[in-house]
Amino acid sequence: MDELISKLNTQVAEHEVRIKNVEENQAQMKEKVDDIHRMATSIELIAHDMSYMKTDVSELKDGQSELRSDFKKSQEEIRGKFQDIETEPLKKKSSFLDFIKDKALVIIVTGLIIYILTQLFPQINWK
Repeated sequence: MDELISKLNTQVAEHEVRIKNVEENQAQMKEKVDDIHRMATSIELIAHDMSYMKTDVSELKDGQSELRSDFKKSQEEIRGKFQDIETEPLKKKSSFLDFIKDKALVIIVTGLIIYILTQLFPQINWK
């Protein structure tokens, strides 16, 4: 009987060691499951933040497109103004030359008319 009790005590001790090992493994697995859960939660938060970032990037692209089109419009307006500034002296010069041409033509035509009148009516004293 002592042998049986000794055998049972040995088996009980072995079972206690096994149970202790199983409990330690279970605790380690619980820690790993908790770590996996934290990682999954972090990934979910990252994915959520990425969707916000995607929206922000889209808004930035839209804003950049608007700025680019506004810049092009402003650039075209400035080019037009520069062209006006560049051509303005030429316009003034050409209008001045047109003015001189008109006055010269008037003087020549008036001179011709006076000459013709003096030839047609020599009896009138034109001086």
